[in-house]
Amino acid sequence: MVNTGAMPDPHYRNINAEMIPVVYDPAILYKISSREPQLAHCQKCNKYVQTTVKYEIGTGTLISSTCMALFGALACAWIPCCINDLKDAVHYCPVCKGMVGKKKFIVN
Repeated sequence: MVNTGAMPDPHYRNINAEMIPVVYDPAILYKISSREPQLAHCQKCNKYVQTTVKYEIGTGTLISSTCMALFGALACAWIPCCINDLKDAVHYCPVCKGMVGKKKFIVN
């Protein structure tokens, strides 16, 4: 039976089709996208590891503190410096202790 319509026959398979290899880039697959420990590729020791996270005061923390001070909560302006959710999450490799990446609060 010859298919003359615009739609190809759903039962027809091209057994001579080339296999196209799919290559995944580790930089995209293991991009730092979380504030929690995650699987990532360490460029320093070239291993795939579960990161450890430390929280550091960053630009977003300082913006939060400044906004609190400007809008009348001067006595509470230090509070964002004590809350991990308002700090930058810095991911480290547990093997070589090198920095793997950073997830910033507010400012990227």
